[in-house]
Amino acid sequence: MKSSSSYLRVSSKSLFFNILEVVNSQLLSKFFKNYSPLLLILCGYSVFAMSRFSLGMILVDLQSILGINSFEAGILFSSTSASMAFTVIFAGKLNDKFGTYRMYLAGIVIFSLGHLLTYFTNDYFLLIFYLLLVGAGSGIISSCTYLELGRYPSSRASMLGVSNLVYSIGGFFGSWFTGIMMSTYNWQLALSSFSVFSAISGLLYYFSNPSSNSNISSNYIDESSDSPHYFSKFNVVLLYTTMFFSNFAFFVLLAWVPTLLVSYKGLDLYTAGFIFSFFSLAGGIFSIPFGYLSDKLKNRTIVASFTAFISAILGYFFLSITGIYESIILLSLLGVFFYPYWNLQLAMGQESVSPKKIGMITGLLQNSAYLSGIAGPLITGYFIKNLGIITSLNLGVITPLVLYGFLILFWKAPKRILR
Repeated sequence: MKSSSSYLRVSSKSLFFNILEVVNSQLLSKFFKNYSPLLLILCGYSVFAMSRFSLGMILVDLQSILGINSFEAGILFSSTSASMAFTVIFAGKLNDKFGTYRMYLAGIVIFSLGHLLTYFTNDYFLLIFYLLLVGAGSGIISSCTYLELGRYPSSRASMLGVSNLVYSIGGFFGSWFTGIMMSTYNWQLALSSFSVFSAISGLLYYFSNPSSNSNISSNYIDESSDSPHYFSKFNVVLLYTTMFFSNFAFFVLLAWVPTLLVSYKGLDLYTAGFIFSFFSLAGGIFSIPFGYLSDKLKNRTIVASFTAFISAILGYFFLSITGIYESIILLSLLGVFFYPYWNLQLAMGQESVSPKKIGMITGLLQNSAYLSGIAGPLITGYFIKNLGIITSLNLGVITPLVLYGFLILFWKAPKRILR
């Protein structure tokens, strides 16, 4: 009897684990079926982030290698933003027509080609052209990412915060990786390496064979969102303006902080890349909690304004000190409060229009951001020549952050009814 009962216990235990294994495999299968395309798109998005953060690092060397001044270096950095600003205008409509699958792969091909070609040039104007290709591919990749994440309306700011987290992880490794590659090899190999990373992510996405775009769903509809002239709405015009100011400050930091760390604070490239990576990592980690907080509070304006003013204060202190450890702490805190500007404003924009126009508003706000990405490094580079790097960065970072923090308070949450 004992052996029989023990046999039954063993059999029932084996049966339990077999059932558990089947359930887990079904859950995993369902998870990867639903989310693997999004996860693979986020992989490509992280490579895009690595590339963005690498550009500020290579400017440190390019000014001496190519014999260019800070204004011309600013043009180099802004070239990717210029083509991104142009691309995102059409990316939303093209995505609706051809689907995320085709558009994302097209973006990966253009992005990889641009990076690969940088390996074969030391010419300033050819480098600008190749970076324009990189920017065009980047615009498509980022548009596909935000459209996919915008399909989760009940937690929109939290989901868009995921893109910030992925962007920050890419930025963390991008700064660090570029610093190592430039210290060991050269800037061409550092930049062209991203063509390999993006090609791998594109191949994985291609063989995953995801289904074509599903319709963007929403639990709410906007009572006043049926007008096709959505740009005339106060909310959208306001967000277009605030996105310009906030991203202006972000791109100034992205372009010129590595130069500040090397030329003004006396660090080597490896250490500068390591320190700058903490700005990205800390920012991405806290983007999701701030997005979640704004989802729960139902008041995104307070969260956005608070983080903007705190960022301005932290930015001022960071630019005022010279110590390495203080720089790490202040840059990390600056990332924590600064990074959420992106997912908060995209969420506010997507809530200001009907579900059918989410692609258009996302592209419009990206256009504003990338226009500021052209202006920020360029204008600041010009001022650095005349006013010095500290004064110029204070003007380029603190002023637009204060304007963003004040103006965002005027955003009004649209009236919504349950569908």
